[in-house]
Amino acid sequence: VERVDFFGIWRRSPIDDRREIYFSFWQRLLRVLASILVTLFMIGTVIGIIIGLFELRQYLFEEWEGNWKENYVITIISTINAIQITIFNQIFNVLAFWLTKFENHKAQTSFERSLISKTFIFQFVNSFNSLFYIAFIKREEEGCLDENADGVLNISKDNNCFRELYAQLRSIFIVAILKNITEIG
Repeated sequence: VERVDFFGIWRRSPIDDRREIYFSFWQRLLRVLASILVTLFMIGTVIGIIIGLFELRQYLFEEWEGNWKENYVITIISTINAIQITIFNQIFNVLAFWLTKFENHKAQTSFERSLISKTFIFQFVNSFNSLFYIAFIKREEEGCLDENADGVLNISKDNNCFRELYAQLRSIFIVAILKNITEIG
C-alpha cells in the first residue's frame, strides 16, 4: 500500500504509462544514509554516556572510600543510568519516526520495517550495553566491587560482578515500574 505521506514528482510510469509519483533512488539513498548516521551518532552518544557513568562510578568510589557514602555509589550510578535509558528511549522514539518519515518510503511496509529496525537497534544498545559491560567485560578491565570478610568494600578481579549487575537491573526495573505507574496515572 502506498503511503499517504509519500511525495515526489509526477511522471508517466515506464511500465504501464499511467501517472505516478516518482522519488529518485539516489535521493532516497542519501536520506537513508543521513538517517543511519544520525542513528549511529545517537548510539555513540549513549555509549559515551555509559563510559562517563562508569568513570564517575570509579571516581566516586575512590573519593568516598571509607565513608558511609561509599555504599551508595553503585545505587546512585545505576539509577542515573536507568533514568538515562528511559529518557534516551523516549527521545529516540520521536527521532526514529521523524527520520523514517524523512527517508520518504513509498510503501507502508518498508516504512514500518525501517522504523522497527532503527528503534530495535537503538533500544537494544541503549538498554543492554551497561549490563553487557558489567557481565562480560568489567571484571577483566577494572575489577568488580565486593565486600570482604570485614564488610569493607573493595575492587577485585577475583570475584564476579553479580552485586553490580544486581544493582543495575534493580534500578532499571524500578525506574521502568515508576514510568509505567506515571503512564497509567
